[in-house]
Amino acid sequence: MQPKLILWLVASLILCFACLPAGCAAGVNDAAGAQDAGADYLPLAEGKQWVLRSKTTDIPITFEVVGREAAAYRVNFDNPWVKSELLLVPRDRRVYLAEVNYGGQRKEMRSQTVYFDFAAPEGASWSNEIGTMKIVSRRKTVKTPERVHQNCIQILETNPKGDQLFWTFAPNVGWVQFGEGGWAFTLASMVSDLAGAHAPRREETTAPVLLAPARRSQEPLYIGLSTNPFANQPINAQSLTERYEQSLAAGVTFLYISPKWNELEPSAGSYNFNSDGFDEKIQRAERDNLPVVVNLRIVDTNQRSMPPDLAGRAFNDSVMQSRLRSLIDALVARSRGRIRWIMIGNEIDGYFGQRSREVAAYSQLFRAGAERLRQLQPGIQVSATFTFDGLALAGSTLKPLTDQCDFLAATYYLIRPDFTTRDPGAVEGDFQRMISVAGGKRILLQEVGCPSSPINRSSEQKQAQFVTKVFDSLSAHSNDFIGANFFLMSDLPDWMVNEFARYYSFGNVESFKAYLQTLGMFDGQGRPKRSWEVFRDRTPQINTPR
Repeated sequence: MQPKLILWLVASLILCFACLPAGCAAGVNDAAGAQDAGADYLPLAEGKQWVLRSKTTDIPITFEVVGREAAAYRVNFDNPWVKSELLLVPRDRRVYLAEVNYGGQRKEMRSQTVYFDFAAPEGASWSNEIGTMKIVSRRKTVKTPERVHQNCIQILETNPKGDQLFWTFAPNVGWVQFGEGGWAFTLASMVSDLAGAHAPRREETTAPVLLAPARRSQEPLYIGLSTNPFANQPINAQSLTERYEQSLAAGVTFLYISPKWNELEPSAGSYNFNSDGFDEKIQRAERDNLPVVVNLRIVDTNQRSMPPDLAGRAFNDSVMQSRLRSLIDALVARSRGRIRWIMIGNEIDGYFGQRSREVAAYSQLFRAGAERLRQLQPGIQVSATFTFDGLALAGSTLKPLTDQCDFLAATYYLIRPDFTTRDPGAVEGDFQRMISVAGGKRILLQEVGCPSSPINRSSEQKQAQFVTKVFDSLSAHSNDFIGANFFLMSDLPDWMVNEFARYYSFGNVESFKAYLQTLGMFDGQGRPKRSWEVFRDRTPQINTPR
């Protein structure tokens, strides 16, 4: 990792901009050299993507045009150190910087902030709110794996602290090199539009659609990601939207919602569909035409999660069943036909493994809920969720329940009971075990994850290996799986980890806290781990219809 690069990134992208005089160019004119006078050095178009790689790291730099607002293009700048978003406006052979977004903070720039001036002659310089820019060369040659790029424009950026960075652009190509010297990143691949970069989106519909199961041979493998703000971001609508849009750009094809009953219905007959962002996620799914997986947490791992007035009642109590039906009525009415798979109960083996005498009663409650769901939305598939280690109960203690399930749902984490991490080489054997337990039913991995903390005898490399193995096994057994939801996008902040540890009665277990905190594909500073690169590369490859 280059110290000066880090200093530049922090200085330039963390929004600590110096207030320099407005873009007064020194020696800038519109009469560039005759060669490549008509070339476009940064051809921006929605969906375009440039991936640059360096010999010094496995993590690439990616520039991706993720949206357009009138004449402005919103560009994600993803790299091994920080993540930012630039709003760029190309005009008259110049590119203006209108806005920078970093860590949930947005900084609007002056309207005439010239970032890249491709009309300027060699040696010209200009100032902006970031620092000083200079055309070092208009004739640089850059060799990439695909070709040799000639007549490239190299621009030197110097921030107010004196840190420097080189940007290099090839005619009619765009970003071709980032940095200079042995650690420089050079263009490895380029995608010209959104359809080539990501999995295709289905046509949007204006009316609710009842999503019935397709024939297995036509069914895609669905990939989801539990998105959450970076640990150093505020939790608000903006940060939640940013992470969701980032997951969508990576190619996710379903949304996962996991509300608790007692949060959806905090008091008898009074509903709150803001729980777990239910309404907002349904709206997003409708907008982007994505199917939805819901886990209705009546039982949540090792405890009940139901309204207080129902907590002491038996599962097969008539009042309990009536209230569940009413909740389902309200839930389906608000789901706009987006729910395709639903689980009634989360990691139920954790609860019933210690309370086997309640299984028969819960099976009756499950049946009441499943029947109402199928009545209201024909084609919906219903199940309950097991932990991977709890699958042994599926054919024994919990068989009265699993016999009613349309598919097998499970959470799958690569950990031992003491929260240390297992060998990623075990993934294929674990998948074979799930297929055996499912007995011909298809499998939905509700949550898939691996911590990266050394406390759990893991690392970012081991986490990336696990994600790779999961994708390999999904591909190898595509007919047996509905899909997988990866958990989480981002590592959790300390305060949230402590709250979850108390909730699950692991408040003093440091290995549990480390496991929970480091499941994300981005670290506590919002930097991508190696697993994010794997996820982003493999998702578009796997979720196309078979």
